[in-house]
Amino acid sequence: MTAARDASPVHQVVPPSVPSIAAHVRTPSSVLVEDIDDRAFIEHLAFLFLSHDRADRAVALFVLLAHDAAADDPIHGALALAQLRAGKPKAAFTTLSARPFPIQVRAPYQLLRAQILGALGRHDEAARAMRAFAAALAADPLHAAVAARAAADV
Repeated sequence: MTAARDASPVHQVVPPSVPSIAAHVRTPSSVLVEDIDDRAFIEHLAFLFLSHDRADRAVALFVLLAHDAAADDPIHGALALAQLRAGKPKAAFTTLSARPFPIQVRAPYQLLRAQILGALGRHDEAARAMRAFAAALAADPLHAAVAARAAADV
């Protein structure tokens, strides 16, 4: 096998002293952004783009961050929001649908889902998602305490 390997055109061009390129190629499962400071900087930059109507650039950065993130990481929700604002509601729906079930019952998920479904023209489903958002918000003890305090101030 060594004779066949040494006779291949690639090995005739590349001298044996040159390190293998395979050592420098990252697999898809490898970490793209390793340094926590780099991740924080990229995340801040993505939110800055998103808040200044540059959702297309924010999507690119959120995709980079979401590559290494856990399935329940909030960065996936930010990616879906950026995709929606960039005019890609189908991509946003796919991104949001991949979230684990415990995330799907929370109010922010339902609100974003309603916005995406509305953009897709699925208005009945969007209305159901808005009702689920209202129910999830009412069930949230933090929101209930804030709403009670606001009602008492009026």
